[in-house]
Amino acid sequence: MKNKNLNINLSIFQKLYVMKIKYIIFIIALLYGCSCTNTTIKKDVILNEKDTIRRINIPNTRLSIIPPKGFRLLENSGTLQNEKNSKIIIIDNINENFYLFKVDFNKVYKNNNIKIFEKENFILNKYNALLIHGQENEKYEHYYLYFGDSTFIVYITAFYPIEDKLKLENQIKKSFMTIEYDKSLIIDPLKNAVFICDTNSKFIFQKINGNSYIFFLDNKPTDYASVDVFPYGSTTPKTMSIADQFISTLKSNGLKNITIKRKNKKIKKYDAEEVEIIGYYQNEIFKMNILVLTSEKYSLLIAGRTKDDYNSFKKNFYKFAYSIKFKE
Repeated sequence: MKNKNLNINLSIFQKLYVMKIKYIIFIIALLYGCSCTNTTIKKDVILNEKDTIRRINIPNTRLSIIPPKGFRLLENSGTLQNEKNSKIIIIDNINENFYLFKVDFNKVYKNNNIKIFEKENFILNKYNALLIHGQENEKYEHYYLYFGDSTFIVYITAFYPIEDKLKLENQIKKSFMTIEYDKSLIIDPLKNAVFICDTNSKFIFQKINGNSYIFFLDNKPTDYASVDVFPYGSTTPKTMSIADQFISTLKSNGLKNITIKRKNKKIKKYDAEEVEIIGYYQNEIFKMNILVLTSEKYSLLIAGRTKDDYNSFKKNFYKFAYSIKFKE
């Protein structure tokens, strides 16, 4: 996804963070699109009509927040959602450096077709923070909130329909100000996952972004030879619908000239679909393999992508994906 026209005078580490920002923007867009059908909501987290204040600990993060009125926590995710499908997606990246993260956002967002209305630097609790108000398409506006220190970065994205702007804009900003972050907490995302995988695989678990579990090939810190595992709740439509929705999200986020190969099969006791996608994203070749697994309670969409040795990656991807199974 590297843009050859992105000329920013940065150190090599800062350039890597420019690439990471673009990757995060892309993944957040996928998270938003893919979580639209993942509507299983935790019943014990409800804000009633009297606007009862209730602090929520976000799963797989060290963060808690008082959400805007009517927002509820989606099951097995770091996403808050209201009845109109407005979302707040929360990603806690530990062992990353917020200070290296500060780059020229105007250029980065311009290259991702995001309009910026305002930017604000401030202190959230005791951490440096950046709030960006923007618009990516004609239907939705959003807020990006980034904060952290030399040991972590939290990415928060709030999407809401433009027609709800007056109602939600101030509520979302006020909710952001209620955030508390506890660095002493120890997080084990795989402990709460609905799946298990081969611990001897070439793909090593690295982090969780929202409701996406990310594995890097050979434990190398690159976002271009990796696998994302997206869990879906029991109310989600079955295999074909999940794959189609994911492909639609890729297209709406700029993937063009797409060639798709699909195959339905049985893996272990699960219904499955294999999908191979080849296209172009920002004028560069884009290759992705997908495996969707479906059990009685859950579904998983497993997506792998690389910019390097595709044939070797594809072989390793399916070996890893076939090893995944649901927890009983």
